[in-house]
Amino acid sequence: MEQEKRMAGDYEVYQALPIGRVEVVLGIDITNTEKPYLVCYCSQNNLFGIDQYYGAEGYEDYLVAMQEFTKLLQWEIEKLQTERATITEPMPPIQPDQCLPIKSDDDLGGRIVVTRLDWLRPEFRTADHQLIWVTGGFGASGELTWAGGLCGNPLFRR
Repeated sequence: MEQEKRMAGDYEVYQALPIGRVEVVLGIDITNTEKPYLVCYCSQNNLFGIDQYYGAEGYEDYLVAMQEFTKLLQWEIEKLQTERATITEPMPPIQPDQCLPIKSDDDLGGRIVVTRLDWLRPEFRTADHQLIWVTGGFGASGELTWAGGLCGNPLFRR
């Protein structure tokens, strides 16, 4: 069975690199004779996890499109570096042996939980991104908790 192609409008997604809170996308539409290359952002910060493309710009030359693609990546890296620079204390990742296990009868509402490192993108694997305040809702009890983060945290890796 052939895998479905990921599309951004009429453009097939050729490259997509997640960085920070977005994905930088390069798409190609070989039927578009004027601007066959597309560079844009993609995010899925919505209820249904649907790709939302924005900031799209078409290009006629592949190398120019790749320059723009790398420029957007660089901007996202700079945003992350700026964010990290505001944290004055070291924030090494919280390891499982530093945590108390969640029991099935625990009520997590109003408590802080720690997200597992492997659920976060590499650029967010620091303590400040692992800690989540549980306000309640589905999964706020120990027996139903599958994510460790119940706030719809967009930093989870899929």
